[in-house]
Amino acid sequence: MSYFTTNFLRLGLGAEKVAEKAAVSSSAKKLIRIGELAKLAGVLSSTVNYYTREGLLEFIDETRGGYRLYDSDHALKTIKKIQELQKGQRLRLDEIKNILK
Repeated sequence: MSYFTTNFLRLGLGAEKVAEKAAVSSSAKKLIRIGELAKLAGVLSSTVNYYTREGLLEFIDETRGGYRLYDSDHALKTIKKIQELQKGQRLRLDEIKNILK
């Protein structure tokens, strides 16, 4: 049994939820927390939180302590794309949200 399966079963999640979370977890290359993501992207942690709250950025999972985990490659690309669209094309966040979806 994998690390994720064991922990999800311990938390009382059903078999369907275990399979779903395991699939998501195994497809992610590297999961990182907000602080590390912000540092790599060159933005503030509050910016990452804001993008997440506004639906521009999605987190993959959450730790027991409540820390959100992001797929490093996908999140970095998304943040860079948001910044390019904001600064280069002078688009508003609601316009960027439509482009990203």
